[in-house]
Amino acid sequence: MFPNPHVFDITRPNLNKQLIFGVGIHHCLGSALARMEGRALIESLLDRMAGISLGHEAPVRQRASLLNHAFDRLTLRFERRMKGAAE
Repeated sequence: MFPNPHVFDITRPNLNKQLIFGVGIHHCLGSALARMEGRALIESLLDRMAGISLGHEAPVRQRASLLNHAFDRLTLRFERRMKGAAE
């Protein structure tokens, strides 16, 4: 389906052809666990950051379709929380 499938590339021309967790009777049984793990990862990351802001190196670009809207590019800057810093 994708050339170089192990490379993260959001500019693939056929990006919308992925199935993520499958569909119908072929839906992944572990999808709920994968979503919980993803949420825990993001929450853990955010707990360790002092702040997040939009980066200004590249413009925010969106892709619109009938079914969803997605970012082609969204540059973020993360500010590290200093060790021992009060909440």
